Amino acid sequence: DELSKTSSDLNNLLASTQIGTIFLDTNLNIQRYTPAVTKFVNLIQSDVGRPLAHLVSNLRYENLVNDANQVLKDLVPIQRDVQSKEEGWYTMRILPYRTIENVIDGVVITFFEITELKKAQQEIEKAFKRAELMQGSYRHILDMVKNVIIFVDNAGLVTCVNSYAEKFFQLEAAEVLGKPLVGTLTPVDVSSGKDFSDIMSEVVKIPTKPVKARYEAALKDGSRELLEWTRTAIMGEDESVNGIM
Repeated sequence: DELSKTSSDLNNLLASTQIGTIFLDTNLNIQRYTPAVTKFVNLIQSDVGRPLAHLVSNLRYENLVNDANQVLKDLVPIQRDVQSKEEGWYTMRILPYRTIENVIDGVVITFFEITELKKAQQEIEKAFKRAELMQGSYRHILDMVKNVIIFVDNAGLVTCVNSYAEKFFQLEAAEVLGKPLVGTLTPVDVSSGKDFSDIMSEVVKIPTKPVKARYEAALKDGSRELLEWTRTAIMGEDESVNGIM
């Protein structure tokens, strides 16, 4: 009959999905489950009807029963990332199970594998930590240099200044970061009248060759001082110019 066919379709759908799913009744007894969930929860067909609390899982997560009870009580879904003892990662969601008549008839627990995503996130976090350490060391080296050093991106905005530059210009780095080099720390090139686009184009022509020019430095107190600047291209991994130092 139609009900039997619908039930068979549902069972086939559950068997084919790669999302681990456990259906529980209002007493948190197991009603059915998908094959995928047996990768980290010791479930066999004879476990249907048994309480969730009696199951042995390979998850490093001790609050499954408490969370299921909480969802059944508050009807508010819970989502957590949980790890298995085999180092796999899963996004677990616990939701109220609603019938067609909109009656709460238990809870549904789903596990979606995110192991590769989690590994990628961990690698990114490690890379950021390494970058922070390198940046700290790099910054320390810059601050030891007794010359003005300014980093500017392709748009002509200041991205970094060393301690000597702060002292020379009589300001804090936060006052100039993200602001245009020309008009903030220097006026237009005194010797040629070029703006930043001209300066950038000169550097891009031969990025491996430093370009020298004389600039007036605009100090915070309003005074000016003529300096000789050496502009060097900052190269990216793809050999493109990412800015100027």
